[in-house]
Amino acid sequence: MVERPISVCVLCGLPAAGKSSLASVIVAEVKACGLADCLLLSYDDLIPEDAFQFPSETGSRPETLSLWKLYRHKLLGHLEHFIQNTARNSDMLDPEDGIDAIWKSIIHCLEEQNMISPDRKGVDACQYQINKKEGPLVIILDDNFYYRSMRYEVFQLARKYSLSFCQVFLECPFEVCTQRNSERTCPIPEDTLVIMRQKMEPPDPIKNSWEQNSLILQTHGSILEDIHKVITLLTTAMEHPEKQLEDNTEQLEIDRAICASNILHQSDQTFRKLVSQAMKTAKDNKVPSCTLKQLAEELNKLKIFFLEDLRNRIIQQGQSHVPEKEVAEQITAQFDEEKDIVLQKIMKNYSENPAK
Repeated sequence: MVERPISVCVLCGLPAAGKSSLASVIVAEVKACGLADCLLLSYDDLIPEDAFQFPSETGSRPETLSLWKLYRHKLLGHLEHFIQNTARNSDMLDPEDGIDAIWKSIIHCLEEQNMISPDRKGVDACQYQINKKEGPLVIILDDNFYYRSMRYEVFQLARKYSLSFCQVFLECPFEVCTQRNSERTCPIPEDTLVIMRQKMEPPDPIKNSWEQNSLILQTHGSILEDIHKVITLLTTAMEHPEKQLEDNTEQLEIDRAICASNILHQSDQTFRKLVSQAMKTAKDNKVPSCTLKQLAEELNKLKIFFLEDLRNRIIQQGQSHVPEKEVAEQITAQFDEEKDIVLQKIMKNYSENPAK
C-alpha cells in the first residue's frame, strides 16, 4: 500500500496517432482543474536510439538479441523505484543495481517536471529529494503499447502497490498515421508501421476485467473535444485503486506442480510454429539460403532464451501470484515481438546488401 494516491494512465496506439499531443493536453487539463499533480513519461524520450540495434554474429548473448526488451524492462523497474519513494514522500537513491542510460533519462525528466531535486552526498552515492506535494499524482506513460502484454505489465505494477490504473487507446486511420509519420524529422519505416498495425491489440474490457478502465478515442479529429472523457476516466480510476491479490500461495504451488510442464511444452510448440512462420516469410521474400541459415540460428537462440525465461518465471510465481497461463501468454507475445524484430532486421540487411 502507498501513502500518496498515485494513478497510472497508459496512452497507446500507432505511431503518429496523436498520443504525444493528447498527453500534453491531459497534463495541462489535469493541473488546471486541480485534479492532481502530473508526471509525463514518454518512452521515445527515455529509451536510447540503439534499442533496435541488431547484435553481431559473433559473441552475442541471447539477451542482446533486442536491447528494446531490456530497455523496456529497465524503464518499468526504474518507474517502480520512483513510485516506491514518491508514494512515501521519502528521499530516493540511485538503483542498487547501478546507473544506466534509462535511469539518467528518467532523472532528467523528473527534474524537468519538478518531481525531484538532486542532493549529492559523497562521491559514490547520489540521493534525490522527492519534492513533497499534497494530493494525488497522475503518471502518464506515452508509448505505442501495441501488445496487450506490454500494458498488462503496467497493470501488474499498479496492482502490486494498489495504484489506480487506466488506459487510453488512440484509434487513428492508418493512412493518417502514415502521412503524419512521413512528415516527421525521423520517420519510422512504413513496413514497421504495417506490422505494428497487424499486431495492435486494442483494449477489450469485456474479455479482460483488468481493462475495464479503458477509453478508445478517434483521433483524426480535434483532441480537445475528447479531453473531458479522459478526465472522467482518470477521476473514475482514482476513486477505485487496484486491489492487491490475497495470499493463496499454497494452492498456487499445487496448481503449478500439475500444469508447469504442460505449459512449457505447449509454449515450446507455439514458439516452433512462430519460427516456422518467420522462416516461410523470409523464403517467400526470396531470401538466400545463407541468410536463411543466419535467421534460423538467431530465432533458435531467441526461442531458447524465452523458454528459459518462462521456466524461471514459473519457478518464481510464488511471489507474484499470477497464474502460469497468463505468464506464458505474456512471454509468448514478447517472443512474437522479438521474432518480428529479428526478421525485419535480417530482411532489411539483405534488401540493402543483396550481394551478401
